[in-house]
Amino acid sequence: MADGRTAVPGRLNLLLLLAAAASAATLLAAASRAATPAALAACALGFALVANTLFSLLHEAVHGLLHVSAPLNEWGGRLAAAFFPTGLLVQRAFHLVHHRNNRSPGEQFDVLHPGDARWLKRAQWYAILTGLYWGVAVLGVLLHLAAPRALRWRVLRARGSRVAAQTGSRAYLAALDTLPPLAARAEIVLSLAAQAALFVALGLTWTGWLACYAAFALAWSSFQYADHAFAPLDARDGAWNLRVDPLRGLALLNYQHHHAHHLHPDEPWTGLGRLVDRAAPRPAYWRVWLAMWRGPRAPGELPAVRARLLGAPASPRRWREALDADLLCLRELARLSRRRARYAVIALALLRRGVPHWNRRRLLRTGFCCLQWVDDLLDGDRPSDREPLLVADEVVRVIEGGAGGRSALARLARRFAADLREAGGQAAIDDAIALIRTMQADRRRVLLRSTWPRETLVAHHRRTFGLSVDLMLLADGAEVRARDVPELIDAFGWCSTVRDLEEDLARGLVNVPREVLERAGAAETGKVDGLLATAAVRTWMREELAAARDALARTAERLEALKGRRGTAVLRLFARSIGDVAGRRLPRRWPFLASDAGGAEVRFAPGDRVGPAPLVRADGARMTASSSGTGHGAHRPVRVPVRFAGHAARDAAQSRVHRRR
Repeated sequence: MADGRTAVPGRLNLLLLLAAAASAATLLAAASRAATPAALAACALGFALVANTLFSLLHEAVHGLLHVSAPLNEWGGRLAAAFFPTGLLVQRAFHLVHHRNNRSPGEQFDVLHPGDARWLKRAQWYAILTGLYWGVAVLGVLLHLAAPRALRWRVLRARGSRVAAQTGSRAYLAALDTLPPLAARAEIVLSLAAQAALFVALGLTWTGWLACYAAFALAWSSFQYADHAFAPLDARDGAWNLRVDPLRGLALLNYQHHHAHHLHPDEPWTGLGRLVDRAAPRPAYWRVWLAMWRGPRAPGELPAVRARLLGAPASPRRWREALDADLLCLRELARLSRRRARYAVIALALLRRGVPHWNRRRLLRTGFCCLQWVDDLLDGDRPSDREPLLVADEVVRVIEGGAGGRSALARLARRFAADLREAGGQAAIDDAIALIRTMQADRRRVLLRSTWPRETLVAHHRRTFGLSVDLMLLADGAEVRARDVPELIDAFGWCSTVRDLEEDLARGLVNVPREVLERAGAAETGKVDGLLATAAVRTWMREELAAARDALARTAERLEALKGRRGTAVLRLFARSIGDVAGRRLPRRWPFLASDAGGAEVRFAPGDRVGPAPLVRADGARMTASSSGTGHGAHRPVRVPVRFAGHAARDAAQSRVHRRR
């Protein structure tokens, strides 16, 4: 054409329309007479292909590109619509709304925003993938015909409705209001009459019809959003030019070149191919489809998802490395579970978290197992023929650059580093290295039998637990970070310090502040009974317990303010577990703390009990939830954060098990 557009192939389109309609009718009839399940499946698959061709022709008619003659364009579109079944006017109204609102908040079905109703987002998403979306579309058309008042339900149209905002229903239903009511409903009646005529004329059965339309629904519905899923959030550029197999490409009539269509909606299907830059990276349909099954993603995850979709497929070597890492993780989890039953709870939680997103959640497993391995070496819980500090140095070198030996730990560290870099970039790598360096500092403390003053311990523990919690939240795809709950980080340190006090002192790790030891006159820090018998240490423990309860009370307020953000739930579980230690376990273990166990409950959500809030300090001063300062001077430094806050994860998981029982 003179303006550079491809001429509308009207004659070809009409021939394709008649051929596809005849083929669809033939396959419906054959499916209704199929003698075996295999024959029925073959007919259904064939129908799914030709019905998609009919939909592509309907799409051309929506844009006025089926034929240059307006009457032929409209009547051809109505014939194609009859096989959906829908009406041409309804489909045109909906599709043009899609062009205007593409990748707007109401059409970001693949993005899980803070404040979204997660159940609704996932219900929409998996309805698209499983073909239920086709059923919803047909139901909407039937309601518009027979019960239009049902489509005026406030929840579907109100400006402040979460359902309307997430589904885009307000804009789509408003488009229906602009249609000529008689003409739009007449087209729907015509489509239903055509379906009834097929049943009567061809002797169709419900089994054959349902099998064919189920196959079409699955093929059509999943493809309808694959050409937008995880694309840039832009009305024009928020679509993909997908790579598809030749048979599907033939059936779709270039519908897979969807980005080109959004940029040039007045271009016929025969001209879209020339508008696609073949040298530019284009995602394969199957890769987008598989990524879709992992569910909607947080906004921050989209760049990484796009990079994977546009990158080269994983090489056999990468698959082998991933499999090797998974086998190493399973071996480590089994070894830890045999060592202590509590690790079996963590192992089950990690494995459960990987279903159905096994690859997406691999960082949780590689991070836990790699850092736990290093922690066990430095703690002396795992034998080594070399100084553990040297082994940890080698792990750091592997994480820094991927170089290193072929030992099991080196291979696991290499996979951990790759997963971590993909999730959080160089900043996350730096955090992991800083965490290992912190672990090494504790090993040196043990070797030197050194004690630290209170302020040094406070800074050390806050850094350790902050890094650990941040890595854990990153691995879990959370939006919140340790800086959002500073009091919880202090409570982590208190919990691990006091709970493991005896074990740590026995192996030479002293987490009692030097000032307290001097007041206690303690010459032998490893003699736990003697230390706990001193007034100075008991006073310190009471003060720490009071400060921990205060921190938990303020943590509850922060978590309430963070409600709805991804990751808040796991932080709430951690806080609940620490509250249980503060409220019940330690007072039972050390009766001299029981006198401080009374007080008001700290609540993290309606019905949650995490133990009493502090009422009285050791010096008799009254405590409140708004008191400033936590006063932590003796937090245990390494073991919980090194394992992605593993002890707290274990306790939280155990709490859930007990509640279910």
